[in-house]
Amino acid sequence: METHDFFLYLLIILLTARVFAELATRLQAPSVIGELFAGVALGPSLLGWIEPLETIKLRAEIGIILLLFEVGLETDVKRLVPAGTRLLQPTTRQSAPYPVLRRVLPRRRRRQGPGGRRPFRRTG
Repeated sequence: METHDFFLYLLIILLTARVFAELATRLQAPSVIGELFAGVALGPSLLGWIEPLETIKLRAEIGIILLLFEVGLETDVKRLVPAGTRLLQPTTRQSAPYPVLRRVLPRRRRRQGPGGRRPFRRTG
C-alpha cells in the first residue's frame, strides 16, 4: 500500500468514525457504538471501501493497547478495591462450599441400561 493511500484511508476512517460517534451521541447511545457502526459501514460487510489490511490491523492493535494503558493510568485503585470486594462477596459465598460438599456428598453413579450397559453408548 502506498503512503498516500494509507493516509487517505486513515482520513476516511477518522472522519466517518467521528460522524457516526456524533450521531450515536445525539441518539443517546455511547459514541463507541457509532464508531463500531462506522467500521461495519466502511468495511467489507456493507460498502467495502476499506479493506482490513495488515497495516491497519497493526495500527488498530497499537491503538487498543494505548487506550487500555490510558484507562489503567486513570484507574484509582483505592476506589476500585471496595467495589471489587462488594462484587466478589456473593460469588465467594456461592462457590466456597462447593469443594467441601464435593468431598462430603457421595458421587452419583451413572444409570445402567439394559444388559448392564450405559444408555446412549455407541457400540462398534
